[in-house]
Amino acid sequence: MVLDIANLGCRGDLKKMSDRRLSALFGLWLAFCFSSQVRAADLWTVNNVRGSVLALIDGSWREVDEGDLIAPDTALRTLQAGGVELRRGADVFSLGPDTAIRPSTPSGTTELDQYAGILTVTTRSGAHYRVTTPAFIVTQSRADLIIRVNGKQAILIIKAGTVSVALAGQNRLLAPGQTLQATAGQVPTITSSSTAAQPPGGADGSGSNANAGDDQDASTAAKSDNGKGNGEAPGNGGANGNKGNGNNGK
Repeated sequence: MVLDIANLGCRGDLKKMSDRRLSALFGLWLAFCFSSQVRAADLWTVNNVRGSVLALIDGSWREVDEGDLIAPDTALRTLQAGGVELRRGADVFSLGPDTAIRPSTPSGTTELDQYAGILTVTTRSGAHYRVTTPAFIVTQSRADLIIRVNGKQAILIIKAGTVSVALAGQNRLLAPGQTLQATAGQVPTITSSSTAAQPPGGADGSGSNANAGDDQDASTAAKSDNGKGNGEAPGNGGANGNKGNGNNGK
């Protein structure tokens, strides 16, 4: 659910929106106001939108705009040249190109499923987050990390803070400078900073030259689902740039 409250806040510009968008946003606004299940603290603010970023609403992929509010259980995806930051207080989750996620908010811990692509996480609030990938589950608070998912393979790079990783029925603690590479059903490998795999484009994952092959792998994995995704994953192959009413990837 995307709650564009800024466009509903008595600014006198409602007439500028199409009847279809106004109707949809008004319905979402009412749901936000009267539903006890959606709290302001659970919403994510959309920032730094680059390229095409889509949210799955009522079975259709719709484009996300700067300043939109994303409610829990809303699937998000970026296309090939897309990118976006989801902010909540002091915590930032940055999606790279060809990335698919779905955040949720169970009691006490915010969960996020990552199906494909590159996710950069920076948390400072002390809130607990759990990121589930096809290969492992990461639980962290006040940490900086990068997660790359390519099919059943996932790579975790710890930049700051200590994180707990649930892997093959065991919990492991990883420290800054360590990198975990795992494939579902196989023995994982953990390396130190001297041999750790670097995120695409360098330490912050924002460059364009370093590890171009890995970046291409992530893009290939995100596209290879032909719009179906992994299990319940929001597929990245089905939109093909249809931003307005989109396609739910089925």
